[in-house]
Amino acid sequence: MHKMRVSHRNPPTSLALFGHAKQRSIASYVFGRTTPAYNELLRARWEIEGLGTAAGDNEGLRGVESVLREMKVNGMGFDSSTRAFVEDVRREEGRTGMGS
Repeated sequence: MHKMRVSHRNPPTSLALFGHAKQRSIASYVFGRTTPAYNELLRARWEIEGLGTAAGDNEGLRGVESVLREMKVNGMGFDSSTRAFVEDVRREEGRTGMGS
């Protein structure tokens, strides 16, 4: 997921990989369901839906919130990377006034 998002600059494909693992089988979803995978999902969602959106457009924030809720429901702990990402989004949100 990281390689598709960063090296190939293709966040939509990164999202598709996560979705594919989720749909393929319970085993592939369970074994692929890790905090680092969810962190990549958060970053890909934010790059697609959050960055560069007009002030007042909350789609990116809703996408991030949805992934964070899914992590919680699935018992995924937040690590330092998750917390740093959330803090970056919070700072960006405060700077642009999105979600006001």
